[in-house]
Amino acid sequence: MPNGLVGGYTTDMAVKTKEPKKVLVDVAKIGRLGGLARVENLGPAGVSAWNRAAVNARWAKYYKEHPEKLKARQEREARRGSKRGRPPKAKRKAAKP
Repeated sequence: MPNGLVGGYTTDMAVKTKEPKKVLVDVAKIGRLGGLARVENLGPAGVSAWNRAAVNARWAKYYKEHPEKLKARQEREARRGSKRGRPPKAKRKAAKP
C-alpha cells in the first residue's frame, strides 16, 4: 500500500492524510420523525388505538413483574365489580321549570 494507507487512515505518523468525515446520526431524532409521520397517516382513531395498545403493554409488563399487584387488583374488582361490568348509571331527568 502506498504511504502506509489503510482504509483512509495512515499507518505511518510521518504521512499526513485527510481524516474521513465522521457522520453522527441522532437516532432519537430519526425515530421522532418516523413517529410523527405515522401519526399523520393514522388519524385520530388509529392514534388512539396505538396509544391504548402501548398502555396495555406497559401494564402487562408491570403485572408480569408484580403478580401480587395483579392478584390484589382482581380481588378489588371482584368485590366492587369492574367498571366495564357495571350497568350504566341512570340519567337524571331535568327538572321542569
